[in-house]
Amino acid sequence: MGNESLSEPVRVLTEYSQKRAGANEVMRALASHKGWLAPALMFARAEGQDLFLDSMVLFGTETRLPPGELWVFTDRAAAERAQAAGALLGPYAADIAGTELFAKIDPGFQIVRVNPYSPVEQGWQFLPGGYEVAQLWAQVVALEESFEDGGQSFYEAIARFRGFMLFNGPSGSVITLPNQGGLKNPAAVFTAPDCVEAFLARLTDEQRRGLERIAPDGMTLIKRLPLQGIDGLLINAFGPGPATVLFFAEIEDVNSLYGDD
Repeated sequence: MGNESLSEPVRVLTEYSQKRAGANEVMRALASHKGWLAPALMFARAEGQDLFLDSMVLFGTETRLPPGELWVFTDRAAAERAQAAGALLGPYAADIAGTELFAKIDPGFQIVRVNPYSPVEQGWQFLPGGYEVAQLWAQVVALEESFEDGGQSFYEAIARFRGFMLFNGPSGSVITLPNQGGLKNPAAVFTAPDCVEAFLARLTDEQRRGLERIAPDGMTLIKRLPLQGIDGLLINAFGPGPATVLFFAEIEDVNSLYGDD
């Protein structure tokens, strides 16, 4: 099977096995994937129980997985491979977004297996310590997908996000990218580790020296950065995640962004 016929997450997993992709690329691909198959019971317990009914796949009448394990599949072919090997998968919800799947992983599982019974280079696994990482990546991708929304919903998504990364320079001032993105002095802000790496890769050793990484939530940025002469956020300026700009001047009422605050 050539790489051109593989789904995106399987292609990246294969490249990871060949040391041509890193763990961040794997996590972005898994969290961005919208074609997951997962046990239907994961979603039947949630509100909106009919979410998966239009795209349910029956691999039998009973789901019987090893105790403490969750098995999820990137595509129908991977699930059918496990079924053919004798796995009792039962009813599975299909076409699940990674942002939804990873947000629902029960921390009580001992292991989450991706594509069991597939060739080893097409699989992945999460142990309990990795569940939080998966959930953070789901939040990253969900935020990045909101960039296209614009308006109040976009501002609210930025305000609620708790995983931003940016840098203070040796003087203690936030690192900015002057006169870029239509702003005079925007803060250079990143949603995920791979976006941070893309930024750092553009700096010299001298420029990297003395940088202090900080990780405030979005509401803190919106409230405090304007007081430092910063007029907006330039998010993921160098990829690989989607890039966008937030203009502080366009936010009419900061307090309306985050009612829980």
